[in-house]
Amino acid sequence: MEYTIKSNKISKDIKICYISDIHSDIDKFKSILEEITNSKVNILLIGGDLLNSNKDNFEKNIIRELLKDYSKKIDIYVGLGNHELVYYKRLKEFKLNDAKYWEEFKDIKVSEYPSKKATFNKWTLKDIDISTLNLPIEYYWDKERKEDLKEHLKLLDKVNPNKYNILLLHSPINIIENKKVIDELKQYDLILCGHMHAGLVSKRFRKKIGGGLVAPYNRLFPKYSYGLMKDEKTTVLISGGVSKFSETTMPSKRFRDFLYRIYPPEIEILNFTKE
Repeated sequence: MEYTIKSNKISKDIKICYISDIHSDIDKFKSILEEITNSKVNILLIGGDLLNSNKDNFEKNIIRELLKDYSKKIDIYVGLGNHELVYYKRLKEFKLNDAKYWEEFKDIKVSEYPSKKATFNKWTLKDIDISTLNLPIEYYWDKERKEDLKEHLKLLDKVNPNKYNILLLHSPINIIENKKVIDELKQYDLILCGHMHAGLVSKRFRKKIGGGLVAPYNRLFPKYSYGLMKDEKTTVLISGGVSKFSETTMPSKRFRDFLYRIYPPEIEILNFTKE
């Protein structure tokens, strides 16, 4: 999906690609990297779940090389999702040190890995500030309902009102429906989310259904699972994601390939221009 965003905070045109939920799908990820580097995209934002699990050692190493290669052609910023957090937690449990993997991304801006607490990162560009809020894994395991999101929002810094402010926040649950949370996030012009896998609704039927069918952790009929939601205070964009079914949820590659015909990878192109 392609969007045009006009703002008086933008001094010259800039094209940003946003993707989420790759889940170690090498073929789809490489295809997208090829596509966007040939389409004059200036920045790639990855909103979490780039990896799938701590078992994906082979895929993990390929992803590392892809990111390193394509960072020479385009600026890349990586936020975290629940799958990276599970990955990190299991490494800790098994006393494995994988820190060097992330240290090698010298030309790529990767969010810090949190443990039990949320972490906040901020990258400053000319007209745009890009921030990430990484919620602890307990937020996801608690089905995103009991965890107090507002506590984690205390980490956020005050933004520069003269710049266009983007926040990467992997899960949109408890954001759009919570007015108190939206009040805390109103300083951001655009909040980019993923995680919902478009509610497992294909593009063909979204207008008819109007919402999602099922979301992670067996959340049924989520109201907000894809697309652009404009609040009077801010705008939230939920990507349908690159991979709707990971190897963890759908072990059969043949069946996953079949499902890709129904649920093709989704990327969001954001064309920023001066208002």
